[in-house]
Amino acid sequence: NLLDIDDAIKISKFVIKNKKNYNKIFNIINKHFYNPIKIVKIFERVLRIRADYIIVKKKKEKWKMNYGQIHRIVAQAKINFNNNYCEKLIKKYY
Repeated sequence: NLLDIDDAIKISKFVIKNKKNYNKIFNIINKHFYNPIKIVKIFERVLRIRADYIIVKKKKEKWKMNYGQIHRIVAQAKINFNNNYCEKLIKKYY
């Protein structure tokens, strides 16, 4: 799950300023989960280089995160977790 630090700060500030959010636990996450190969492929496209990696087969683990509780806050903080979020994030920092 990729999340820009700037977006994490925006979400955190919004939660802190909104007093009805007190005494609650929030998972501050992006609604999209990216598999590592997809992230590598986006890096390759953005940086225009070919990555050197080996895929190791391992048992898949399912991470359960509840995006529903933070969805409203993300919308109010005007953060857009669209399909291009990962690529925009990579372009921003690389």
